[in-house]
Amino acid sequence: MTAFFRDLRYGWRSLRRAPWYALSVTGVLAVGIALTTVAFAVTDGVLFKPLPFLRSGELFLVRADASAAPRIEPPAVSWREVEAWTQAAPELSFTVVSQAANLGTSIDERFFEVTGRPPLLGGFVPADFDWLAVSQRTGQRIRPVLLSYEYWRKEFGGDPTVVGRTIIRTSREDFVSGIRIAGVLARDFVFPLDLNQEPPEMLSPIPREFRANNRRDYHVIARVGADADLAAVTGRLRAASANLPEAVPPPGHEPAELIQRIRFDEVRLIPLADHLARRQRPALALVLSASAVLLLLACVNLAGLVAARNIERRRELAVRVALGARGWAVVRALLAELAPPAAIATGAALLIARPLLIWTVDLLPPTMTLLKAPAIDYRVYAAALILSVVTTGLVALWPARMAGRLGATSRFEEVDATATRPVRRLARPLVAIQVAAAFVLLTAGGLTASSLAAAWWNDAGFQRDRMLLLELFVNESANRTETIEKLAAVPSILSSVHGVDAVAVSSIQPLFARQGIPWTTVVPSGWTGEITGVSSRQVTANYFDLMGLRLVDGRWPARGEWNDPRVAIVSERAARMLWPDRSAIGRQLVPRFSKSAPAITVIGIVGDARYAALDTDPIGDIYVPFVADPGRYGAYFHVRTTGPADEVLGPALAALAGRGYVLEQASTHTDALFASVRHRALPAWLFGSLGAGAIVVLATGIFGLLAMSAAQRTREVGIRIALGATRARVVGLLVREQLASLLLGLCAGALLSYWGVQLLESQLYGIGAHDLTVWSAVAATIVVVALGATLVPALRAVQTDPIAALRTE
Repeated sequence: MTAFFRDLRYGWRSLRRAPWYALSVTGVLAVGIALTTVAFAVTDGVLFKPLPFLRSGELFLVRADASAAPRIEPPAVSWREVEAWTQAAPELSFTVVSQAANLGTSIDERFFEVTGRPPLLGGFVPADFDWLAVSQRTGQRIRPVLLSYEYWRKEFGGDPTVVGRTIIRTSREDFVSGIRIAGVLARDFVFPLDLNQEPPEMLSPIPREFRANNRRDYHVIARVGADADLAAVTGRLRAASANLPEAVPPPGHEPAELIQRIRFDEVRLIPLADHLARRQRPALALVLSASAVLLLLACVNLAGLVAARNIERRRELAVRVALGARGWAVVRALLAELAPPAAIATGAALLIARPLLIWTVDLLPPTMTLLKAPAIDYRVYAAALILSVVTTGLVALWPARMAGRLGATSRFEEVDATATRPVRRLARPLVAIQVAAAFVLLTAGGLTASSLAAAWWNDAGFQRDRMLLLELFVNESANRTETIEKLAAVPSILSSVHGVDAVAVSSIQPLFARQGIPWTTVVPSGWTGEITGVSSRQVTANYFDLMGLRLVDGRWPARGEWNDPRVAIVSERAARMLWPDRSAIGRQLVPRFSKSAPAITVIGIVGDARYAALDTDPIGDIYVPFVADPGRYGAYFHVRTTGPADEVLGPALAALAGRGYVLEQASTHTDALFASVRHRALPAWLFGSLGAGAIVVLATGIFGLLAMSAAQRTREVGIRIALGATRARVVGLLVREQLASLLLGLCAGALLSYWGVQLLESQLYGIGAHDLTVWSAVAATIVVVALGATLVPALRAVQTDPIAALRTE
């Protein structure tokens, strides 16, 4: 141990005499470890941490599908399916969850029994599932809830005495509403349903009264025993769904179509671990694999750099052997010399990883299901330490073997031959390997970045800049007359704010990343059957001008004409879908569920708008006049500003504060549109940073390997110059010798990328996985970097005085 510390001091002094070498080793290790650490911190909570449920491998999402109307998201089922499945497979344990708008995030009585993860404090009792009946009887709408651990800590400071407390939100003579805190969820609780919604802050009980109707609001989680036959169980569940009679609307519900009467003819059992974070899991697995490739590339490159330094010190090593040092002592000295830069690199990597992780977390979709919040914690520290030890060992393998061979050679005249033989054999393949790995990483980064750019610059069909979006509801304590008055007052309130140019109102939903089922209340006259992919939108008369929609055919409504509910404007897609063989102008629309209402005439066609997301194809839109009917409690307010929209957002919200409005969401159009493609920004950032790191590592590695090669050929270079070769010709010779390795690496990288990028294809938008522009740019970047890294040691080699080189050799 004393000898090792002595070598450590000697190695430290040696590094101080070679600052560029020390900085190169430390920098490359720091970049590789930092990026891999960030990738591990982000993916840890998705790929590695187990679900916080008892025997989580037994939990499955029961997904019912209709082949006539396939959907990406798991469609909800009615309580009829739940009861049918319970009878068909009584040996299974079922629990029901919901994230429907009319229920909020809610669970049934068996949720904690089935999942095996009880609340941290309190919990629901059987009477809590009758809260709606009690509210109707007493006139006090008090809803029991379980708080998430984060919400409990943020709002109540972690006070356990809040359990049982009732918080009144609205109180007046004829109406009282609020919540009763029934308990607090476990700290690591994860809601077992991923519908691309934000994690819930509260859980409510599913009221028993809601289960009697035929609304499809529920999702089913089943615990299946390890010895169960999944195929047989699935068959019984499928048969139970197929044998259900057609749904009948409950009393007071008109129309039957609102009950979504599509028959489910397919049932699958999806492991819960595969369901959660299913959108991000493939990309994160690829990112972690890419970071491992980058770290391996850094190890290979640094091994060449360290070996180059050993070649330059070959006589020093031979002298140490001649003075009695054993081969192990030489290897130990090498490891001691690598220890300081490895330790510094690990510390620097953790410092670099913190801001990188913050930027990465900011890009995580808020709807992403994480089993662990990304953070630099003990798991990440342990991972960084392991990475440091492993990388140091990998870096030292080849140079240590070379140092041992040098140490075993006691005669000076044998040193050069012993040292140069393995280097000449491995230098060119190593360059090819580095180029191939960098090509793969840069291609992934280029494709994901181009995909993000393609989505972001997609034509939204409406105004992006100087626009605000506000979703407001009137406090539920207001009666219907007050609600209409308060909604009608919002445009006047907003117009009084400095910087507001105009305000329009609409009922457009979904809007900006809210993907729902298209639904229209009007259809072409004489239409029979269902309509899919078309939604009716209620908008005010100034909506078209304010949003900047483009008139394609027909005309805009005349002054006062939009107040008449007998005119409509349709989008291009709706016109093609509803009247494929004729013009939509002048065609008649009729309300689906009112035979006495007058017909509606189409007077114009406007361009398609991407209301759901920038990377989602537009649906067909039918625009009809906005009506503040008694059943409406909220609306969307679109605000055009005279200057930057973000400067007006705060004053606009302040003007609405304290006036009885409930703000559901508020953002600029720019922020909302970016949120719709945020899921594409994350892989672009991760793969892009790995690609940038690959360029740094590639340049350093090639420089080290070619510096090593040039150091071996000092005598050869001296002889060539002494015989009359110009320095330019010698430089050209050294560079041309690397072209074969460069071309081999490019070809190998292209082949690997051709196969590898197919795994990324599902993450791309508006660009093919084998896009020629991206691939050409990647190849050109690598060629420029590789040639630049080749020229530096080549120029350095020819600067040596040939007489001095020959004398030294």
